[in-house]
Amino acid sequence: AVNCQLGTLDIGAVNQSVMTSFIPDIAAVDIPYSITSYEDADKLFANNGPLTKYYSDEIKNAGINLINMDVWEVGFREFSNSIRPIKSSKDIKGIKLRVMDSRIHQGFWRALGADPVPMSWGEAYTALQQKAIDGVENAISVLDGNNINEVNSYLAMTDHNYSSIFIIMSEKAWKKLSPEQQKIVMDSAREAGAYEREEQRRQAKAAVDNLASKGMTVTEVDKNEMKAAVADFIKEQGAEYPEIMKIISETTGK
Repeated sequence: AVNCQLGTLDIGAVNQSVMTSFIPDIAAVDIPYSITSYEDADKLFANNGPLTKYYSDEIKNAGINLINMDVWEVGFREFSNSIRPIKSSKDIKGIKLRVMDSRIHQGFWRALGADPVPMSWGEAYTALQQKAIDGVENAISVLDGNNINEVNSYLAMTDHNYSSIFIIMSEKAWKKLSPEQQKIVMDSAREAGAYEREEQRRQAKAAVDNLASKGMTVTEVDKNEMKAAVADFIKEQGAEYPEIMKIISETTGK
């Protein structure tokens, strides 16, 4: 993102948590259970949905030399650990897990009674091997791609956070394009985004099946119970982003 901002890189694919360095409001999407289904995610982001448009305007108004072409997805984040199967929020208490260096992510797990440890994803596998931590949370395709079954026995489908990717372009590169070329780039980014979402969801389902076939115990978690367990935390965080929470509520009817 910084290289795009400086104009030394033309196009970048940047995780929403990284984008909060430029647009703090993007952190609202990190609030647990703010987005609870792919259907709601599509209403908010697909085809220049209200959140895509809102964040695109924010990026433009911030004058940070970035053009937001589209918002793609990483998917819902799940939780794996080596201690016990997770069936409710009570089962999470006391488990030490790796989290991103994010105030919201750390606060969520702390509210559940877990022991969140911020560290880079690159360190997580070794930390699990050495028993420095008990578990991790990430998108299911990431867990599968990193062979999490080798160091964790239990996978809980918590769907606690919807993770997205911003496809950005440096304003310097953008201004070199004619209006016709700019339209082609935007249309192509959204067409590619539709394909990316479809493929990501296919891979997510395959990842769960693959991890289960390799011996992981997979449990479905009651999302409403999880959300209720951290209701005060969610309310507190949502109060910091009233405009975005209003967009989410009005668009999804939740």
